[in-house]
Amino acid sequence: MTDEILNKRVLGELSEQLSHDTAEMLLTRYEDEANALMTLLNSQQGKDAPVEDLIKDIHKTAGSSAQLGLSAMRHKLNVIEVNVKQQGVDALWSEIDNLNTLWKDSKDAIRNEGFLS
Repeated sequence: MTDEILNKRVLGELSEQLSHDTAEMLLTRYEDEANALMTLLNSQQGKDAPVEDLIKDIHKTAGSSAQLGLSAMRHKLNVIEVNVKQQGVDALWSEIDNLNTLWKDSKDAIRNEGFLS
């Protein structure tokens, strides 16, 4: 399951090219970014936010996910982004529980690879 959630090759190459410490710093920044998104999406503030703002934040985190090898997060966020644009914000709220679970599983996968203590 970890391979679906985390592309170990991408993470390994990142760690090799930039050093483990730099990769860990980038993953820590990503964790902060994704935690902020998830906190927003699970709050009343998120439910009241303009759809355009939510799409912007979702798109940004999807891009960060792609760069760091978080394949499942990238895919889920991209699908949500497209569905919200096509079907409206309810497409996001119908996926929030799945996204919460995926984010928890993604953090676990990163930690299992020796990042994010």
